[in-house]
Amino acid sequence: MCGITGIIGYGFEHRHLDMMMHRIAHRGPDGQGKWTNGAVSFGHLRLKIIDLSERAAQPMICSVTGNILTFNGEIYNYKELSAELKGDYPFRSDSDTEVILAAYQKWGIQCLKKLRGMFAFALYDATQKKVLLARDRFGIKPLYFRRENRCFLFSSEIKGVVNLPGLSQTPNHRKIFGFLAHRHLDTDEETFFNEVRQLLPATSAWVDENGIMSEPVSYWNVPRPGDRVFQEKDREIFRENLRESIRLHLRADVPLACFLSGGLDSSSIACLASGLLEEGQSLNTYSSILKEKNEENALIDLVRDYLPKAVHNGVVFDGGNFLQELPTITRHHDEPFADASMYVHWELCKLAQQHGIKVMLSGNGGDEILGGYSSHLYSELGRLLHRFQLVDYVRYTMNYPVHRPESVLQFFVRSIQEILPFQWRELQKRQQSIPAKRLLTGNFDPSNYIFYRFRNKDPYEANMLNNLCSWTVPQFLHYEDRNSMAFGIEIRVPMLDHDFMEYVMQYRPEDLLKYRTKQLLRDSLSGFVPEPVLKQRLKHGFAAPLENFVNFDTKGTLRFYKEQVQTIPFFNRPEVERLGTEVLEKGEYGRFHYFWRVLSLAIWYNTFFNG
Repeated sequence: MCGITGIIGYGFEHRHLDMMMHRIAHRGPDGQGKWTNGAVSFGHLRLKIIDLSERAAQPMICSVTGNILTFNGEIYNYKELSAELKGDYPFRSDSDTEVILAAYQKWGIQCLKKLRGMFAFALYDATQKKVLLARDRFGIKPLYFRRENRCFLFSSEIKGVVNLPGLSQTPNHRKIFGFLAHRHLDTDEETFFNEVRQLLPATSAWVDENGIMSEPVSYWNVPRPGDRVFQEKDREIFRENLRESIRLHLRADVPLACFLSGGLDSSSIACLASGLLEEGQSLNTYSSILKEKNEENALIDLVRDYLPKAVHNGVVFDGGNFLQELPTITRHHDEPFADASMYVHWELCKLAQQHGIKVMLSGNGGDEILGGYSSHLYSELGRLLHRFQLVDYVRYTMNYPVHRPESVLQFFVRSIQEILPFQWRELQKRQQSIPAKRLLTGNFDPSNYIFYRFRNKDPYEANMLNNLCSWTVPQFLHYEDRNSMAFGIEIRVPMLDHDFMEYVMQYRPEDLLKYRTKQLLRDSLSGFVPEPVLKQRLKHGFAAPLENFVNFDTKGTLRFYKEQVQTIPFFNRPEVERLGTEVLEKGEYGRFHYFWRVLSLAIWYNTFFNG
């Protein structure tokens, strides 16, 4: 895990690479390196995780071809690939970085299909005199770029390519509206800066020495839901596939830890990981504890008792430093952030750094792949309706309320909504966004905003793709990467492993959601995770009571809010100030979500446009 940045072309002075590297220096506290040939300059900031020697330093030169690589991420199957390639390549290190160079030397761009892990890299092909940019299948590792006259700039973080000499940047009104109206972040290739784009997950592109970029090409597609029936004998197969992913994600030469919320995903990973640690390795867990525990948070103690050899760290956050940290967190995120869970996650990463932790496992992605949201239930019912499987539809509609707060009528209504034409559903979203539009002034048109990026005929597949590729996973990966890298920590996500997902997607959605969310996971891990954890009813967010944090010092928050919003050119000032008074002075929380998004946008704009 590291930070990468670079300049390709002749339209921007390459001496500014130092400035770009400095902006993301926090990503690589263990070393830095540069390489240039005049037309192409690469920078690398190193966080040592695998092969801590200087032989693994970057940018790395291929001893066979002279190709140059600057790489951010981890290739979890690097040992297997190294064994396969050792007859064709003279390895000089034990690093996964050199494995990429060796794989490219043998297979060319097809090597991307061989890599199992998280990655974003730039590889200069010395023969073709072009740079290959690539990003992992789920976009776990970021890669941003901007194109100027005869020049191409890239970086692991947006701050590496904005506010540079001679270059301008302007706010992206479409993204601002999407965040304010729908809490959308990282939904597509656009960013909050008009001039900056991100390379989408599972894509690669070429950039020549004049800074001209080819059209990105996809090398992997999310698998479609299958029709395999999940049987009792498949439980062990599922368990072994998940265990294998976790085993690979535990490969590191530094101390390891897990986030633990008490939920299904984090508890499953912690329980399985504890049984896979090699001799001499220890497992730490980090939890945000609520004073008044919800169903999920209350199960943390139970998992702790189940893992007596682990070192547990639970923290109760009162939000005392919440306002003070917001500008710093925003500067690291480069964009507004959605809620207080990002702040709590930030504080846990800070604590883990103090304990010497360098790698942490997260349950991110489990909900999207295994069917953890209520929307999965609604879309599965819509799928059954769409296929005229009416007997199954009635059975599921009657059984879902046993484990959920929704009534049979509510499930019926939501399932009908799932099969409505997307044009109608977009119209409904535009109507819902009118209150957000009133908070803005200028060029903001709700009719130009697309809520449903994926519109497959299969309701379940459409919902899965929107969550996995647009609504939830991208923004969660964004804040996990920025928070962890701010403190020199690498976060790994075993659920977002393409081999594991391809296995899971063989099964029918009916089996993933048999009468409740994540039924397949619950059944398969019975006996390996505490039963009360497996039987919990609802999905809870990360333990982070935003309203409590905001009201820790209500007068201070109101003063801070007014200071932040007064210089934002796209806010409707009277309406925005009325909103702050309504929430903080009158205690009316009906529009609290808008209050928070306005504040988050204001901090972002002030940080990157008002200095």
